Amino acid sequence: MATVQNDAYINQRLVLFAKRLAIALVGIATILGACITYGWIADAEIFKHMFMSGPVVWSSVGINTVLLAVVVGLLIGCFQLSLSDKVMFYCKVIGSILCLIVFASALSTVIETLGGLDLGLNHIWYRPSEDSSGLSYPGPMTPDVSIAFIALSVALFIQTWLSHSKIEIAQWLCAVALVVTSLPLVGAMSGAESLCTFFGCLRMSEAISILFILLSGSCFLIRPDQGLSAFLWSYSAAGLVARRAALLVIFLPAIFGLRFALVHYQIVDNSLGWVAFGVGGLALAIALVVSGVRSAEQLMTSAVRVSPALVPQGADSIPFSINTGLDQNASGAVQRLGTGSFMGAEGRVEALPPSERVRKVCLACEVEFSKDEDVCPECESALTGMVDKSLVGQLFADKYEVVWALGDGGMASVYLAKHLYTKQDVAIKVLHASLSGNIHGVKRFQQEAKALGTLNHPNIVGVKDFGFTTGGEAFLAMEYIKGTSLSDIIRKKKSLTTLETALIMVQVCEALLHAHGEGIIHRDLKPSNIMCSPDGRGGYDVKVVDFGLAKVTGRDDPEMIKLTQTGDCQGSPPYMSPEQCTSRPVDYRSDIYALGCIIFECLAGSPPFLSTSVFETMTMHVTSPAPGMPPNLQIPQNIRSMIATSLEKDPESRQKSVQEIQAVLVSVIS
Repeated sequence: MATVQNDAYINQRLVLFAKRLAIALVGIATILGACITYGWIADAEIFKHMFMSGPVVWSSVGINTVLLAVVVGLLIGCFQLSLSDKVMFYCKVIGSILCLIVFASALSTVIETLGGLDLGLNHIWYRPSEDSSGLSYPGPMTPDVSIAFIALSVALFIQTWLSHSKIEIAQWLCAVALVVTSLPLVGAMSGAESLCTFFGCLRMSEAISILFILLSGSCFLIRPDQGLSAFLWSYSAAGLVARRAALLVIFLPAIFGLRFALVHYQIVDNSLGWVAFGVGGLALAIALVVSGVRSAEQLMTSAVRVSPALVPQGADSIPFSINTGLDQNASGAVQRLGTGSFMGAEGRVEALPPSERVRKVCLACEVEFSKDEDVCPECESALTGMVDKSLVGQLFADKYEVVWALGDGGMASVYLAKHLYTKQDVAIKVLHASLSGNIHGVKRFQQEAKALGTLNHPNIVGVKDFGFTTGGEAFLAMEYIKGTSLSDIIRKKKSLTTLETALIMVQVCEALLHAHGEGIIHRDLKPSNIMCSPDGRGGYDVKVVDFGLAKVTGRDDPEMIKLTQTGDCQGSPPYMSPEQCTSRPVDYRSDIYALGCIIFECLAGSPPFLSTSVFETMTMHVTSPAPGMPPNLQIPQNIRSMIATSLEKDPESRQKSVQEIQAVLVSVIS
């Protein structure tokens, strides 16, 4: 069972909207920057002013805008499209060169202006006529514009090469660029004609502000699911309030504009205009704060659950995606927050009695509502009361504050929890009540804990705690990893390149070699049990999870032998070896078979054996010859041969060790 949630706190609909907004903003910025540049080439005044009144926008600003917009476009392509590693690398190199050009031009102009120097930066590259100013670069630029370009070029360079942990720094730099250049817009709306500082007086240019709103916004939204942007789209109460605050920032300029229009057309005088602005701003702030608090209250008190049956298929239409490594569909559910708990003394989360843990569900719409509701607002059907067995919002085992439900399976449920004292995030796997009273079920659960406790490897999820609550619930606390499953990566990209597959599967081989060396066979290896966290270098850090079906070999423990005895047919049908399908004895070669199925799926987009029913799929594993890799795929012959050998029906004909598979994969990387 996986211990990774795929950004469960983030509203994926808002993230998708942010991605599309970034594309729109950078598109508009590119057009406007190109228009400004053309205006200086053709000596067209309307383009120099960016179709607005006020001072001209210098050609250097237009050129730098186009250059940074191209960088943003390249990064959006790298992060949102399925590009090969080679193409992605070239895009990043080109983007870095453009960032360096913009950074150098902006830094030189700010040094020239603030230092009172004459560096000859206003070099004329093209002049349409003797009377025209012509196209000049890298100057001139005012200090505020230069500083904004410096901030954005550094922010884009960070997002190009540095790790995910540095994304927040880049987004703060985008905010700095926006703040620095927003003053002219505010000043223009307030009626001010110039801005006087220690470096001189400048005429207000709302055109400059608009350009940087577009550039800064698109740069900020390149990776909307990370850093500050991820917080902005989160389901948390703080995220809701942050979104309302962002709306306040967006609407305030509109009120400024309204005040300016009222004064300009002499509907009100200047003093009354400021009064109208103050009243309007205060009313807007109150409205947004109240709506934000109400939304946060609904989030914390409502039991809103979207049925998987009602969620449209496709990653882009699901509010958020949860990867639990389970065979059951656990995507698309907005989980309950706190309906089975209350805040006790000193802010501690305390469980409500079972009689109070009730949720109201519309059986017709399959949607869950607050327990205070009696009628479904959609179909007006009477709501049915159901006992809520979720642990979300409770204090579990006297030391884990359960924050979020990561998924639910046939044997156990998995939750994201925070240790009450160390404040560390962990994934809590809790055995279902129906199995907690079953000796066989508890011992198998304990076997997983022992197996994970035996294994200590960077590519295998770590176990932190195992035990029983005072109520007799068996639980396993594991390392919590934020990332995505290999199955989701395959579903998103359709298929992986040979290099991408090798980089991931080499790490899986490392995990299996360690497990096999400790006498442990996984027996349920599949893409959803391979979790990938971005490593900041364009690749992934991989961990193998869910050792619930692990078989311990070479041990004298009689209980372990009973739990892993033959006659059990367990596993995931698309990846089960023929010996698993026929309940014959299994060893490490079953993991090799599963490994071959996974590599096949990575490259071809689907497993080698897959039918409409479980029985037919298992029959294919036993009787049907292994299909060859599609001939149209550019896959090295040694990879094709390696996959074919791993999918042999007879275990004796497969590789003698996972190391043989790893050696072939390493040859692809090197």
